[in-house]
Amino acid sequence: MSDPLTVLAGRLGILPRFQDQTGIWHDTTPETRAALITAMGFDPTRAQAELEQLRARENTRVLPDWLVCVADQAGPVLPHRWTLTTEDGAKTEGRGALPVLPFTNSRSQATPPGCFARPKPCPSRRDAGG
Repeated sequence: MSDPLTVLAGRLGILPRFQDQTGIWHDTTPETRAALITAMGFDPTRAQAELEQLRARENTRVLPDWLVCVADQAGPVLPHRWTLTTEDGAKTEGRGALPVLPFTNSRSQATPPGCFARPKPCPSRRDAGG
């Protein structure tokens, strides 16, 4: 069984391994996980409590707060119609999989309100007022 920090990192879209610009694969260290979790507005020293709060919120939402997408690949399949609004105001509507999103440091608002889709890296929940 994984420790709460690893589980929380996975729930937030933090990859267990990554490939650097030279093509070499690296394991994400616990220290890096903790730093990224902190940057996203969560407390890594309270990983289990943070997980429980995330689960409680997820049980009351149609969509999660964040959908972490892999850049240049189709996004996750959503169970209902959606509208994706990018920061420049462009809107795309659809059903099923979110469209291919380029790697960017911006975020996109998906309907229902309060759900943000963004290619990695995942933004801070503070960006959404959380």
